[in-house]
Amino acid sequence: MQEVQKLAEQLERHKARNFSYLGFNGAYLYKNNLGSISSSYDGTKAELTLPIDVAGKSKTYMVYIRDGGNPTKTLNGTDDTIRGQGWVILAMANSTVNLGEGCTSCNDLQNGNYSFLMTSTGVKCKTKLALTIEKTLDATNLKSIKPCGEKSENW
Repeated sequence: MQEVQKLAEQLERHKARNFSYLGFNGAYLYKNNLGSISSSYDGTKAELTLPIDVAGKSKTYMVYIRDGGNPTKTLNGTDDTIRGQGWVILAMANSTVNLGEGCTSCNDLQNGNYSFLMTSTGVKCKTKLALTIEKTLDATNLKSIKPCGEKSENW
């Protein structure tokens, strides 16, 4: 939750300076122990893995930052079809609940943890059920009353 809120704050700061969310790249927020930008943040895909500088089963969350109008697109400024007037952040637990029983890099400890969704329009929900990038970051789903699913909670 803290990381999602930190990203949301930085997105708002970016918009205050640039009048849109276009061009946001949160890489500067994620530096490794040597002070260089961590490989945990992929600015091209606008994806972050947590904790910083881990992979495989040690990874606990995958965080995705997307355009609010077209959540299949990033805000990195390379796509002329988006306006960048809103944002969506999905923090998906690295669990078999989200990625399926065949997942070999899932963290078994994450199966009982929440996944989180936050948008610039005020949606803040969490669920222990499946919350995947393919189904959650869909424009129709995000406009629904319960974008995190029927058994989700607000946070």
